[in-house]
Amino acid sequence: MKKIIVILVAAASALWGTSVLAKASCSGPSKDGNTWNLVCAADTSGDAQTEYQCDYILSVTNANGETNQKEATGSVGSGLSGVVLWSNIQSDGSDITSASIVSGSCVAQ
Repeated sequence: MKKIIVILVAAASALWGTSVLAKASCSGPSKDGNTWNLVCAADTSGDAQTEYQCDYILSVTNANGETNQKEATGSVGSGLSGVVLWSNIQSDGSDITSASIVSGSCVAQ
């Protein structure tokens, strides 16, 4: 009886551990031409049906020197890469000159 319990606990831990190791994240923002993009990807470990909800806060500075925070949210499916979560050319009517991630993460749904 104890062996069965140990085996069940080990199997449950292995399954749970796989989902914990699966992850998604966003990088950038980076400039492509005159467009700034926050690009996200999710690895293929874990369940192929896993969706990740990504929520990021960006610091964006425009050509007038004004800096504002922008929210970028969206979802990324398991195994996908190159998913554009946020894309913009201007902030407050002026071209964006720099952008960076203030905070954020992606969480499995």
